[in-house]
Parts: sequence; C-alpha cells; structure tokens
Amino acid sequence: MNNWEYHGHQSSTWFQERYDDAANQVIEFFGGDFFTLTGRSVADIGCGDGIIDLGVAHKSLPSRLVGFDTTPTDPSLLLSLAHREGVAEELPACLHFVTSQEDRIPAEDDSFDYVFSWSAFEHVQHPAAVLEEIHRVLRPNGVLMVQVYPFFYSQHGSHLVHWYPDGFAQLLHSFDEIQDRIRSEPGAGPQRAEAAIAEYRKLNRITLDGLQEALRLGGFRVSKLEVIAGPIHIPAEISEIPLSMLAVEGAKLLAVPESRTPIPPVR
Repeated sequence: MNNWEYHGHQSSTWFQERYDDAANQVIEFFGGDFFTLTGRSVADIGCGDGIIDLGVAHKSLPSRLVGFDTTPTDPSLLLSLAHREGVAEELPACLHFVTSQEDRIPAEDDSFDYVFSWSAFEHVQHPAAVLEEIHRVLRPNGVLMVQVYPFFYSQHGSHLVHWYPDGFAQLLHSFDEIQDRIRSEPGAGPQRAEAAIAEYRKLNRITLDGLQEALRLGGFRVSKLEVIAGPIHIPAEISEIPLSMLAVEGAKLLAVPESRTPIPPVR
C-alpha cells in the first residue's frame, strides 16, 4: 500500500500541502541561511510519495534530486497526480527515486551537496545509523535539513488524530486500547485501520534532545533550529511528564558535518 492510499488523501489539499507548503518550507529554510538548491545535487531521505520532491524540483531547479525511501515510490502515480493538479505533463529530468534499505543509502560517498528529510525521522528505527549514512553521502561542505513533525510525546505524536482528535492517546491509553478503538472505528476501512496500527507501532519515540544526540553520533552538529510549538491543554494524568517533551510539537533544523565548512552562501 502506498502512502497516498494509506492516508486516504485522494484530494487536491493533500497534494498542495506537500507540493507547495512543504516544498516551499524546505527551500526557504535553506534559503534563510543563503543556501540555494538551484544547480545543486540534492537528496531527500524518506521521500514517500515524492510530491515534496516534485515541488522542490520545479521551484528550486536542482541539477539532480534523488528521493530515497524503504518503500518504492511510484513515478507513474506521482505523474498522474501532477497531471490532475495541472502542475506537470512529465516529471522533471533531474528527479529520480531509489529504494533504499533501512540503514543503507544506495549512493556513492560524497554524492550530494544538500540533503533534506521531511517528517520521516520519527519513523526511522535507527536514527544515528541513518545519519551516519547521510554523513557518508553528503559532500564535506554540504548541509543537512531535518524536519520532524510531530514528536511522539507531543499532543498528536501518535499520528492517530482521526481516532483521537483531542490528542495524547499514546500517553493516556495502552496499545491494546488504541488498537481496539482503531479497529472498532476504522473510518476509511479496515485496510486503513491496520496501516495506522502498523505505523503507530513503528514510531521511534524520538525527542528533540534524542534527535540532537543521534545527529552527534552521526557526525553532525546543529547550526540552526526552529522549534514548532503552540498552546496545549495538558491532561492531569500526564502532568508529571516534562513540559519540554509535551510542548515541542516538531522542529526544523540545519546541521553540518562536524569540523567541516558548509557550502559558501550565495548573497
């Protein structure tokens, strides 16, 4: 089952949120530090359905953009969606998709100027190992962008907002309770329910501090950080959990290989 089928987003909203909003945020977060993807070799780790990559390719014109994921990305499906949305008659020549292993990126050393990852690292089972691989394929003066949303301990960190719109299900209910509720209220159908359960089981529970430590072990240091947070109501049952875990919904960051100099900015 591909990501499009699992999420049930057979809508223009899902496409535009990724093609426009997410892709623009990737480009602007690099660009805010004067790093341009134009004409550069770029990789996306955890590319999913490839919609973000299509947006980045169209908007920033990299010389090469390779989307890596452990689940194969379907270019024909991506093209059909792009055609339906009126953004492309064919996929850009610079855009490619490659299936990777969980802890191995099938690319040569020093292959990419920039690497980004959008809403993927909360699913990665061995973050430090993957970051070591990113360090290997990133050129010595390269830059990595990581976006994580939502962190597991935040309000909607369970990724189950359809079933638990008030949030914090992962902290208030046992796995068996969550599983029973999803199966009794499958929403879009049993297939979606089982996919949601499987995704929930695989969440790695990484925190912002845990992500920093994984980056350090992978050979990176964080050079820029934007925390995503907003007002929340905290149930009494979880009031003893550190606020830094509950309140930080997500984060965007830039990281550079330790003791290396990033690509000179274009001003």
